[in-house]
Amino acid sequence: MGTRRFDPWVIAAVVAGLALRLVNLGAAPFWLDEMYTFEMLRVPWDALLGAAMRDNQAPAYYALAKGWTAIGGWSPAALRVPGLLASLACIPLAAAVTRLVAGRRAARMAAWVAALSPFLIQHAQDARPYALLAAVATANLLLLVRFLVRRSPRLGFWWAASAFAVVATHYYGIFFLAGQGLALLILRPEPVRSWLPAGIVTGASCGALVLAAVGRASGDFGASYVFGITAIPGVVWSLLTGYTLMPTSEDLHAFGGTRAALPYLPVALATLPAFALVAAEGLRTMRREGRVLLLASFTVALSAPFAYRLAAGVGVHPRYFAAAIAPTLVVIGAGMVFDRSARGLATVVVLVVLSAATFLHLRDTAHGREDLRAAGRWLDTNVPFDEEILVTSAEMEVLARFTWPDRKFRRYPASGGLIDPARVPELVAAFPVAGRARAIFLVGRAWVTDRDGALQAALAGAYPSCPGVEVRGIRILCFQPRSTATVAAADR
Repeated sequence: MGTRRFDPWVIAAVVAGLALRLVNLGAAPFWLDEMYTFEMLRVPWDALLGAAMRDNQAPAYYALAKGWTAIGGWSPAALRVPGLLASLACIPLAAAVTRLVAGRRAARMAAWVAALSPFLIQHAQDARPYALLAAVATANLLLLVRFLVRRSPRLGFWWAASAFAVVATHYYGIFFLAGQGLALLILRPEPVRSWLPAGIVTGASCGALVLAAVGRASGDFGASYVFGITAIPGVVWSLLTGYTLMPTSEDLHAFGGTRAALPYLPVALATLPAFALVAAEGLRTMRREGRVLLLASFTVALSAPFAYRLAAGVGVHPRYFAAAIAPTLVVIGAGMVFDRSARGLATVVVLVVLSAATFLHLRDTAHGREDLRAAGRWLDTNVPFDEEILVTSAEMEVLARFTWPDRKFRRYPASGGLIDPARVPELVAAFPVAGRARAIFLVGRAWVTDRDGALQAALAGAYPSCPGVEVRGIRILCFQPRSTATVAAADR
């Protein structure tokens, strides 16, 4: 019984995790980032590496996903399968790491935490690299733990290869690996030759990849993602509960980080003590080698990107920290227990929060993003395909051209960026409705341009309206030209 290779509790967690990840897998249409994945996968094989690196993207996920399209096709559900499988792999991998540092019972709990993880489930249903980053980081962590607890005599090829895969999946993975390097320096396992050569090779190869990426990149490293003082706790909260208990991108742009987070603070403040207690107990009960490794890898993976942002002005986003989910799952799983102690109560609270956040995600896998299907139905019914449609922002123009490729779109204002209120009268006067029967204006992601709705309000006051529609995340406004009589009456 003690040597059973496949733990039935872990297998049950994998089955449950698969079932959860399949719920509404293809329900949400492609969102903006997934659309970029789709476009990247259409690049020919011989140009894929260069295209990914020029777009500031690591290439491994795109190569894997492109190979998968030959089997699975191009639908939203099909393109999300590689992420689903990677997210699913995190369950047994997290259990294996936890068993080595904290025992079989803790491993079972870690498997169920990974199965229920809202962070992992969302990225399982997202055609982006982050679930794969979590999986290869957890596999890499497992190989290092095996070495540190003497299950493996040396760090060798597979550890170096998995480390390279981490960075080849997302460049910020190098911060996770830097944390592992710090742990090795602290622990200094003997003999040094059992790990130092592999460490040098890994550092050199991963560093060379990152330097090559910087040299070939376009130079825009997501600097539009700007966060205030809530950023670091927000990242930790996202690793624990996903994104449903956090402000949306629209809220962040409209209100700023601190104000947008206020509605979610009561839940966070009420439940974070439970997470903290479980995490503290998990660290206390595990082997020293595991404690040092998990703390170092998590701390560096969390803090280094913010230091890099301060130094270089590059962007950060909670999903960039996906490698840090590996130590998070292990520590939380190791600290959970079902009994009548405070720790037992904290375990119940953690499971309730995980389950609630997962439910909220599965209920709306689009997370409140634009209802492109409803907008498309209205356009098909009311707007001929040859009629030009004005679009409010560069992001919405990209989404519109991708979603409705047979339609004609033009951005207005053409310059893009947040509208200066002083320019609103000029933009109203230049609004391209003269000589037309009407002008259709598709307003989406307005926080990028018309955050306060000043342009929309001014247009509504200046031109007679015709029937439009408002669906989630999108307004389709319709304006008619002013008749001569209307102009004369206005002059009088």
